[in-house]
Amino acid sequence: MAELDPEVQRLLDEARRAREAAERLRREARAEAERLKAEARRAREEARRQREAARAERRGAADPADDAGAARVERPLPPLEGISRLEIDNTAGKLTVRTCLEGETPAVAAAASRSAPEVAIERDGDTLRIHVRVARGWLFRRRQGATALVRLPARPFRALRIANGYGEIEAAGLAAETIRLSTGAGTVTAVQLTGDLDVSAGAGRISILAHEGTASAQSGTGDITLDLAAVRPGRYRVDVGLGRAEVRIPPGAAVEIRAASGLGKSAIEVPSVPGAPAIISVNSGIGEAAVRWRVPGEPPPARPSRPGPPARAADRRREAEELRVLQLLEQGRITPQEAADLIAALRGAPGPAFPGEPPGA
Repeated sequence: MAELDPEVQRLLDEARRAREAAERLRREARAEAERLKAEARRAREEARRQREAARAERRGAADPADDAGAARVERPLPPLEGISRLEIDNTAGKLTVRTCLEGETPAVAAAASRSAPEVAIERDGDTLRIHVRVARGWLFRRRQGATALVRLPARPFRALRIANGYGEIEAAGLAAETIRLSTGAGTVTAVQLTGDLDVSAGAGRISILAHEGTASAQSGTGDITLDLAAVRPGRYRVDVGLGRAEVRIPPGAAVEIRAASGLGKSAIEVPSVPGAPAIISVNSGIGEAAVRWRVPGEPPPARPSRPGPPARAADRRREAEELRVLQLLEQGRITPQEAADLIAALRGAPGPAFPGEPPGA
């Protein structure tokens, strides 16, 4: 019996090794199956996103001025000498405010598909007020709001306020001591603004990109992205009731971070420096609060975690492309308006070309 012990032990060892190999193969097979399923989900999500982008592009290509009964109005701005405060209000639709391109003059242009928008320009001392209104059918009918464009000279103001009752706001290349952007429901995109910025949306997404100056953003429902080209002493605040709140800061900046997420998680990749002259407060009631480094032109660093939904990988790819656009903007190779258009296209929602805009505007 003693002579059989080595043989029995050998057989037992081989059986154990066989079990371990079988278990390893099962794990590898499960991992491969999960990978294939994740790739299939990502492919379906990407195909769906491309279909939505194509539909949005087709909708955006439809010029309101081409519809029956469409009307367009354009009014030049008066001389702005002595004007330090500027207030712009739009009833509903899409409101774009940017600096003049080469060959353009300061003006207000608006179009609507049903009736001509009313454009009122009033001066009161050092304040200039611009009002764009649509008389009827703007709230409950699709594409009935005004498409308004305000072209401003490339000069700073003391105060700038832009408000849209319902719809989109797009601001690019503006500078003022204080800037206020607000919409009741819709999206706000601010590209390369300079000044003390405050943005609010009752419901909708807020994107503040390549900003210089302190900033505050609030949204009841919707994601907020605050991308800082430079950090100045002061307070930065991002508050979201339901959604993701993210702040991106330049590498090496010293900031004190105060982050909170009621129902969700906090993803803080930047060390907090107590007593730093810049304070960043990020709060999300239901969702994620994130603070990470901003590296233009490079994809965000990979973080080990459980495989997430396919849309997460697509969001990361889109963020990397947005950062590349911002790098081109900071290098002066594209204008703030071109950066805003490129970022809108990356998100699958390109804005419609305004009637009469020069090609490439």
